[in-house]
Amino acid sequence: MIASANRRQLMVAAASLAAAGPWVRTRAAMPARIVVGFPAGTSVDLLARIIAPAVEKTIGRTVVVENKPGAGGRFAPRAVYASRPDDALFTVIPGGALTLFPFVYRNNGYEPTLTPVSKLMDVDMGLCVSPLLPVRNMSEFREWLRTPQGSRASYGSSGVGSILHFLGMAVSRGYQADLNHVPYSGSIQMLADLSTGTLPMAFGTVPSWSKFIADGKLRALAVASPRRMASMPDVPTFRESGLDVGVTTWYSLYARPGLPREQAQELHQAVEVVMKQPQVAGQLSTIGSIATAGPAEMASIQQAETALWRDLVRVTGFQPSE
Repeated sequence: MIASANRRQLMVAAASLAAAGPWVRTRAAMPARIVVGFPAGTSVDLLARIIAPAVEKTIGRTVVVENKPGAGGRFAPRAVYASRPDDALFTVIPGGALTLFPFVYRNNGYEPTLTPVSKLMDVDMGLCVSPLLPVRNMSEFREWLRTPQGSRASYGSSGVGSILHFLGMAVSRGYQADLNHVPYSGSIQMLADLSTGTLPMAFGTVPSWSKFIADGKLRALAVASPRRMASMPDVPTFRESGLDVGVTTWYSLYARPGLPREQAQELHQAVEVVMKQPQVAGQLSTIGSIATAGPAEMASIQQAETALWRDLVRVTGFQPSE
């Protein structure tokens, strides 16, 4: 009788486990993690914490956000790339970690084969100049670049090898100027140098600069996105200004290589519900715009932008570093 009862209990437990789906069957009781390659309080960290409950509900397991800052954000994809299926590691990363970094660093510690799960948002980038610079539009900017002062001017960005660095190189090459790149570890000093005219121009994310543009402390000349921004309809795109540049940076949720397609799709559907909530859009308005996409579309986006950055890095002659 006891053996028979035990067998019945085992059968019931097995049936319940099967009904629960592959997420529960393949994972231990330890918390799952969304690894973020940047400090707490940053844009990527905020995104991870917003979507963590959706991931938790989908996989039936507690999810914690783990910050692993350093190496330009590369610690996070490294951890997920090296994880085992039962580790249940995920990461929220900027697209450049998979589309640009393979051509910027010799040893990333990971391959760009992480499984795309869900695109979360787009962040527009652009060119801003010091209010003391005597240019008010891209036509005047091109003319200024032909002057002795402009042809060898400096531009700021968030760091060597960043998307913003290469955006500056694209503009420099497109306008046949010999611009000097000045990397900044933080935006405070860069904004200070722009306001005093010490730095004539910089490439950055437009939402982070919107207040300074509105206050007249920066002057926006062009945006890198394929279309004009609704918040700045008078600011042209680079393409409208004669440069073949049309790109945004984006944040997405990725999982380990080889995650089954149906699991990735299930996660995307849960995350998309959260991202489309009106309060989330309001919460993230200072970062960028909500732009969701599923695994298949994400794979196509990643492939196209990998080709874009590969070609740009190649023509600039940039030499990869460690």
